[in-house]
Amino acid sequence: MDYDAWAETLSDDVTYSFPDGDQDTRTTLIGKKAIVDWYKNFKTASGLQSMTMNEFNSMPINVTGDAKGGASKGIYVISYFTNSFAFKSATIPIRMNFSLHFNADRKIDRYTSYYDRTNIVKTLGVNLLEAKKAKTIN
Repeated sequence: MDYDAWAETLSDDVTYSFPDGDQDTRTTLIGKKAIVDWYKNFKTASGLQSMTMNEFNSMPINVTGDAKGGASKGIYVISYFTNSFAFKSATIPIRMNFSLHFNADRKIDRYTSYYDRTNIVKTLGVNLLEAKKAKTIN
């Protein structure tokens, strides 16, 4: 969970979308600082002790045609993997799908995640994304 090292792979204007809605309603963070701050806060707020990612299946894709649904042309990596979240109260393995778009500088400028958050919310007893939205609105 070296978030500062992870930040080195991100563009300054990166967009990160969580899997809590559709294209128009999902929680989205914009900018490297906002994303790194979210994950550092998530670690503290959730009691996350570690994450272990394995069983990766990654597919590079070069979108050259007419991109649809808000997608950009260029290089993507679609990755399907298991992320085991170790919280104080339980370890939860979750199969995750991520789509990462890379800019011309080979930095990630778009993260889109797809996974079922149900067991994370149940384990924590709170939906931290809903809490974030409530703070943003108030």
